Amino acid sequence: MLKILVVDDDPIQCKLLINYLSKTSENIKIHNMAFTGKEALKIIEKNEINIILLDLKLPDISGIDIIRYIEIKKLERYYNSIIVISGEKELVSKINDSSYIYASLYKPTNYGQIQTLISDIEREKNIKDKVKNKIKIELDELYYNPSYNGTKYIFEAIYESYLRKNLDCNNLKDSIYPILAIKHNTNVNNIHSNIKQATRSMFYDCPENILKDYFNFDEAKKPKEKLVITTILNKIERSNL
Repeated sequence: MLKILVVDDDPIQCKLLINYLSKTSENIKIHNMAFTGKEALKIIEKNEINIILLDLKLPDISGIDIIRYIEIKKLERYYNSIIVISGEKELVSKINDSSYIYASLYKPTNYGQIQTLISDIEREKNIKDKVKNKIKIELDELYYNPSYNGTKYIFEAIYESYLRKNLDCNNLKDSIYPILAIKHNTNVNNIHSNIKQATRSMFYDCPENILKDYFNFDEAKKPKEKLVITTILNKIERSNL
């Protein structure tokens, strides 16, 4: 069941939209509605919301401020999960590059279009959950120790590489590791050294036959981190999730 937050300073429009979505979609649960930016932030901070329908022009803080707050706090559960609904094209232009925004619509809006976008987000979220599970299965098969920070980092490196198709996996320290460093408030070298340590431990723990079969090695040897990431990404692509 999708939990949706509707943020709009017009109570009538809020209720009309909620009534439409509730009647036309069995899988939608309107978690709450907020008429001010501050109300919205309280709900966003304390609850697990799946999708936010966000007006940008609010009576106190703006929808732009809400998006910037989510970015600063790195609330990744809202990645590609905000549908902006606004009558102000100038405001929309200020935040269209945010990775947390799935789509932007201009008022007056078509409720059917909003419903379609919600369905698209739901489908993509389901795919992402399957991808995360697939990455975990592959790392488990290689005997990566889940208690190590490096295992967590390489999991996230694979997932970020999947999400951002344009990232260069041939140069991890310039493309992927900086993303993780910002997320975890650390530096690239720390990300790199932890992943290397986890991979070294994996090499000692993983049976030789699994290593050779997994990476098509003639003899068991420690794979480079780049090879681990690209091999698992290829397995995900072939699995047609």
